[in-house]
Amino acid sequence: MAQGGGGGLMVSVSGIRGRVGDALTPEVVARYASAFGAWCLAQGGSRAIVVGRDSRVSGPMFHRIVVGTLQLVGCDVIDIGLTTTPGAQMTVEHHHAAGAVMLSASHNPIEWNALKRSVM
Repeated sequence: MAQGGGGGLMVSVSGIRGRVGDALTPEVVARYASAFGAWCLAQGGSRAIVVGRDSRVSGPMFHRIVVGTLQLVGCDVIDIGLTTTPGAQMTVEHHHAAGAVMLSASHNPIEWNALKRSVM
């Protein structure tokens, strides 16, 4: 995926994170959301995906991209807006959703954001 000056995209088993506008771009966010949604649908269970975010400045933009992209690949989005990462996971369990995408870079500086994924 994209690399930029000042740090590349960090990829782990729980998701991706990076500096907004550098390694973490709208295109990268859309590609990740598309791949995650397609993977969840391929599992053959629920079509529902929970989407939540924290209060970072880049959150609303990335939130709209994630919701729209998941809908484009055929997922039923449960949009819970501002929440915590544990809150998103609890919503997955409550609705028996296939998984969640949480937009939150936790302890990282404000210029960062992340897409954390969880599955049922």
